[in-house]
Amino acid sequence: MARVLKRGGKYVGIHIGERDKENIKRIFRRGQLYRSLVTKKREARRQISLLKKLGFRSARAEELNPTEYFATLRDLIARMERVPMIPHFNSMRDRRFLDRVRKELTDEHGIRTNSHRVIISADK
Repeated sequence: MARVLKRGGKYVGIHIGERDKENIKRIFRRGQLYRSLVTKKREARRQISLLKKLGFRSARAEELNPTEYFATLRDLIARMERVPMIPHFNSMRDRRFLDRVRKELTDEHGIRTNSHRVIISADK
């Protein structure tokens, strides 16, 4: 990107943070990026350092923590089957965890989960 981006251009990268779906991962006691807070912070610092070495200025990282809702447990299961947030997820074997998700994370809007995004941006 440093080679093809014109002077005055802007790089923006959006990455999934380690706290994404943390409330679900805690119930399952496993998950993608589970327990990797230090590693991900180092990764963001490494990327910012690399951008600066490549001639970018004002390189920075910001975090967003929006709430995401799933209308039904079926919607959440469909996402979990497509996205590797819970390793070796199987809706039948993991039924007891799904029951806890339904009981503990459901409110008037649906099944409440947290999202975590790390946005890295820099100006060339």
